[in-house]
Amino acid sequence: MLRLSQGQLSLLDTCPRKFQYMVLEQCALLPSPEQQAGLIWGDRFHLLMQQQQLGLPVETLLAGDPAFRESVQAIGAIAPDLFSTQTPEPKPQRFSEHLRSFALGGHSFSVVYDLLLTEPDRAQIIDWKTYPRPQNDRWLAEHWQTRLYCYALAETSEYRPEQISMTYWFVQEKAQSLHIPYGPTQHQQIHNTLLQTLDRLDRWRTHYQNGQPLPQVEVARGCAIAVLLPNAAGAVQMPLQ
Repeated sequence: MLRLSQGQLSLLDTCPRKFQYMVLEQCALLPSPEQQAGLIWGDRFHLLMQQQQLGLPVETLLAGDPAFRESVQAIGAIAPDLFSTQTPEPKPQRFSEHLRSFALGGHSFSVVYDLLLTEPDRAQIIDWKTYPRPQNDRWLAEHWQTRLYCYALAETSEYRPEQISMTYWFVQEKAQSLHIPYGPTQHQQIHNTLLQTLDRLDRWRTHYQNGQPLPQVEVARGCAIAVLLPNAAGAVQMPLQ
């Protein structure tokens, strides 16, 4: 049984061969200096928000970086109810770095919510993003993170799909948000897509165990896997279906 995440589902959709190397064969890729800097900034922000929700001091995380402090203050000014636990009554329950898991089609799935706000009749998933807001909102609405996070909450709680929503906050530079509602039609579509994806994955894994690699898409310029494993670029392509 594989334990799958939204990132692995996205990888499986975009490049099954890369999924093979990174998930099945556990190849590790070092981030570029720019990616590493972004990861450090994001980890720092997530830690600050987690400590804030727990009522712990955050000043040491803000010290020595005016730009970082400015980003934190910007979201605090726009959405003080998210940044502070001192919200008017009745206030929602708040769960920081909240883990949920479920099983489907012989595989298990895990999601971790940056912040989950729950009330008797609704639940909102909050996710902090440290990259600029995409120009196409639909891209994010259809991303596996949005789909899997909302699906997981509906499957592991008493909330109906229409009571669930997800809000992305883009926190670096100018703070912006994108609110994405959920519903029963989306839930059924995601359920069907997950089953189809898992069926395809199981067939590919069977072929893989018999010595046949997972399908390969056209090699993109700068593909880290192609650079790390040059022979991967010359392998025979297979259909994705």
